[in-house]
Order: sequence, then C-alpha cells, then structure tokens
Amino acid sequence: MAVTLAIADDLWRGLRDHLLAARHERIAFVLARDAGERLLARETLAIPDAALEVRAADRVSLQLDALIDAMNAAADSGLVLVETHSHPRSRGRVEFSPVDLRGQAEMASYLSGIMPGRPYAALVIGRNAVRGRIWRDGRADDLGSISVLGSCLERWPADGLRYRMAASPPPARERHSRQALAFGREGQTRIARTRVAIVGLGGIGSLVAMQLAHLGVRDLVLIDDDLVEASNLNASRARAPPTPAARRSRSRRTTRDVSTPGRTSRRCGRTSATRKRSAPSREPTCCSGASTAKRAGSS
Repeated sequence: MAVTLAIADDLWRGLRDHLLAARHERIAFVLARDAGERLLARETLAIPDAALEVRAADRVSLQLDALIDAMNAAADSGLVLVETHSHPRSRGRVEFSPVDLRGQAEMASYLSGIMPGRPYAALVIGRNAVRGRIWRDGRADDLGSISVLGSCLERWPADGLRYRMAASPPPARERHSRQALAFGREGQTRIARTRVAIVGLGGIGSLVAMQLAHLGVRDLVLIDDDLVEASNLNASRARAPPTPAARRSRSRRTTRDVSTPGRTSRRCGRTSATRKRSAPSREPTCCSGASTAKRAGSS
C-alpha cells in the first residue's frame, strides 16, 4: 500500500508559503515519525536563501553545513527526513528532474549508513501539484498522497498531477446556496466532503447531528452504545419510540448520506455489550480557512 504523509494544516501552509514565495526554487525539510503506512509530520525546517549554494528558477542546491544540520536534527530526534523543494513556475503537472532523482538515490544511500532502518522521502511542490517518493531498504516507491489535517481533511495526490477539489454534489448547491455566500464554494465543498463522527446521541449529540446535516455534512458516523427507550426520548432529537424488535437488540452504528434521504450504509456491527458511559460532548466544527489544526499523529 502506498505511504501517506500526514501533516497538520498550519505546517503545510507554512511549508508551501516558504517554498512558493520566491520565483527561484527553494528548499525545506519535514521531520516525520515513521508509522508504517504513514509518515506523521512533526515539524518543518525552512532553509533560508542565505543557506543555498545555488538558487535559480530551474535548479537549487544546499550548502553542506545546512544539510548536515537537517540530517542531525532528524538523527537526534529519531525522525524521518523528508526533503522538499519547489518548482515555482509549475502551474499544472510537477515532476522530479533527472538531477533530482540522482540526488535522491545518493542521499538515500548515505542516510541508510548513518540512520539504518529509517526511510527517506522527497517531495517536489508546485503551485497546484505535488510529487513524492519514499526510499525504504534501498528501494524507491511513489508516495501515495499528502493528508492535510485541519478542521477539514484535505488530501493532495502525490502523483504530480494538478490537484482539483471535487465539486459539490448537484443537490447540495441550491440547498446551501445562501450559506455558500459566507463560506464560499470551496468552503461548502469541504463541508460536504468531511466525515464527522459523533460519540453519544443524547440531547446534545442528536442535535449536533441534525445541525451538521443542515450545514451540508454528507457523511456522519453516529456512535452510541445505548438503547432507544421511552425514558430517554425527551433528551433526544429525531427519534421515534422503540419497536419491540429494537428492544430485543443492541443499537447499531450507521452512517447515512444525510443529503440523500434513504441512503444508509452500515459501517460496523453490534457495539460492545457495555453500557454507555456519560462523557462530555463537543460540537465539531468545519469551515474553510479555520486554523485549529492538530499536529499529525498527536492523538
């Protein structure tokens, strides 16, 4: 399975801002934890122009001292070194040059000697595309994607092709046309593409689920270990009295495409036999441009 680089939204925006702010190519490094099928970004190291040996619109090279500092930072922290550079003139597809590929092979060979068993990865970032490779045990493979973790999940394919956000489903456009004036079309599209899990469907959880559906969230994972009974109907929204069959079986967790009535797909079987424990609920938020990102892999 292709490896994914998971990175917090603030780190990703800062990385792109640094790399693409100039007309010439720039360099930065990402330090990430190796989690098998994922690299979990912990921090970024932006290389200033003063530390570049060569800087031009079509090539860039790093001074040896700056490269040694980056390698030592990865070695001391036990993290994976992800080398990144920019192709600022690229508006569509982006790809590694033959010089890039030769340099990656040399770097992977050298790092395997000083950090054995640890992979090495490389990214080239254009205006609208990303290309990635990862070297593990002397073998190079394509990086699958970049998962940007913020208030919404944004996934950039690392195949070098132009990144295009999926359009909102046609039924949602007219229904949410007024709030799209506030969020913008891109913001409303991100809301529609976001999956939200709600743990606990009591007075707060059931109301949050309804409001998220009205907001335009199309994928809800509803989790509750309790039974629907007459005694708790007054604390829940959009629930009918339980049928005899419901009283004899445990609740099941389901996901419903809330914008298309009648479309329900079961994602998991019966919940555990333990009863629901009360826990504080927080209303999840999702909006374009929010900056409440968590560090990748911190939870």
